[in-house]
Amino acid sequence: MEQDSKATSPLYVIYSGKSLDDIRDFLANLGNDFAELRVVRKPNREGTNRSLVLLTPQFYESLRAKGYDKYNDGFSDDFSVRPYNLHDSDHPKSGSQTYTWYIPIPEGLSKHEVKTVLDLKLESLVKFGLFEAQSYQINIPLKSRETGDHDGYAIVSFKDSVSRDAIAAGRLLCHDSRWGACFDKSQYDETNIFKCWWFKAKERKPVSKPKVVSAKDLGIKLTPDVFKILSDIIHDADDE
Repeated sequence: MEQDSKATSPLYVIYSGKSLDDIRDFLANLGNDFAELRVVRKPNREGTNRSLVLLTPQFYESLRAKGYDKYNDGFSDDFSVRPYNLHDSDHPKSGSQTYTWYIPIPEGLSKHEVKTVLDLKLESLVKFGLFEAQSYQINIPLKSRETGDHDGYAIVSFKDSVSRDAIAAGRLLCHDSRWGACFDKSQYDETNIFKCWWFKAKERKPVSKPKVVSAKDLGIKLTPDVFKILSDIIHDADDE
């Protein structure tokens, strides 16, 4: 995971062994222009010393001025921050995935609770300039219109005007984050971590050409009388 010192987006990676609460307090003492802090996990779900965060360019420059863009080796505050550069693997797989978010909903959450969490997360991304407020749509399919029960997932789609990098950065930041106030810390486990996957592309089945059946295939001997009957049928169908 290589990072450059020059910021090109509001997405940054923090290197620190501190807890997320301690990092929040650390940042709050230096400024308050940050949001959506979450731990980067290994493929086996084990946590790392890296965290993703949204920062304003001004806040990052102030951190750089204090020397906080240096790596942790021997750094007394156990804190450094660098811009995060997207990789090809951060984008959906061509042909099998799309630039639409698919979000599984933990059992027990209402549609209202889900919508509230999604609104807060997306509003943070808008605030930090990833995309505009009217450039996305949230859809929470219902299982029953009578009860209002949802179907267990949410979809976030984006307008064509939104850059692919912005959609990828937003998904990367939201994935493996938390559902916030929907669960307290005593309930944190793999079942209520906020997951944000790429929506699978629909398989396009090849369109088969209609088979042309001849009179011979049907075993019909095309005599003048039969030909006249078929012509009359086709003529009547055209008139209708």
